[in-house]
Amino acid sequence: MHPIRLPKRPKGPWRAVVAVLLDVVITAGIALSVYYFNYRVPQRFALPSMAEQGTLYAGGPLQPEGSSAGSLPLEGKFADRFSDTVTTTDTSYRSKDLSITVTAHTLGKGSNRVAYYVADVYTSNIRCFRTYFSQDTYGSGFEEHLTKMSRDVQAVLAMNGDSYCYNHQHTAGALIRNGTVYRAEPTSADVCVLFQSGEMKTYSPDQFDLQQVMQEGAYQSWTFGPSLLDAQGKALSTFNTWDYIRKVHPRSAIGYYEPGHYCFVVVDGRQTGYSRGMTLEELAQVFDDLGCTAAYNLDGGHSTFMTLNHQVVNHPYKPDHKIVDCLYFGEVS
Repeated sequence: MHPIRLPKRPKGPWRAVVAVLLDVVITAGIALSVYYFNYRVPQRFALPSMAEQGTLYAGGPLQPEGSSAGSLPLEGKFADRFSDTVTTTDTSYRSKDLSITVTAHTLGKGSNRVAYYVADVYTSNIRCFRTYFSQDTYGSGFEEHLTKMSRDVQAVLAMNGDSYCYNHQHTAGALIRNGTVYRAEPTSADVCVLFQSGEMKTYSPDQFDLQQVMQEGAYQSWTFGPSLLDAQGKALSTFNTWDYIRKVHPRSAIGYYEPGHYCFVVVDGRQTGYSRGMTLEELAQVFDDLGCTAAYNLDGGHSTFMTLNHQVVNHPYKPDHKIVDCLYFGEVS
């Protein structure tokens, strides 16, 4: 019998090269597995216990829809903005509780051109301003097109949210949606809170106190950021975020003027000759120019979408992309 000859092992520097390549392949495989099981496989998240929620929330729940007990914080405000009958066009919507106007804007020319959209919103009822998890499920791996989500909740105006389930551990933060606390974690990111009064505030990590904002009647919160305006409503020039977010990207952001008056802004990007996107400095200046008193950056990039009456308003560079959450304005009974 002839002896079995095994393949010769690489000698010299080749042995080190092969070892390094194997390490890279194994590491990449582990990383992809972790990403897949953590983010792509649908997983429902657990809510804090009722005891924990009771400890946090002393502001009192929103009154049920249709309740006549007491007056709503925004009732009677901006009366000239609303209409007893619903009127809608390709760029606007009016009803007894909502006034929405969407305008298109451009800056620059050629490869430096930027296209963005501003939705100016007035509401007389804070319950018109709501949030929604994809597939109506709090968890990861649940995704839908914004148009589908808009139809599911009968939104008039909708925009992608902060992609809450993709937050890194150190930026997870508090998660309050429609008055319910879903998550109560620390964060190193700026936080945005909408209150039942209609007021919206942004906080740095060292300023934010979850129990305090819940006692003040927190209604919604977002953790992505950064904040875009200072306490005087002027554009910031330094931002609490990482370098990648500071670069030129498609953008989604929310602005606040006063209780009952808000704006959604989306900036298209990564499309040469149509729109390159914006830096954070440029986005902050947009809100400064609009006259907002607070503004907050949400998830952008391929998640940048805005819909009006279930139709996409902007021109996303990945139009088929699905997202995990949204914020929207819709009618209440």
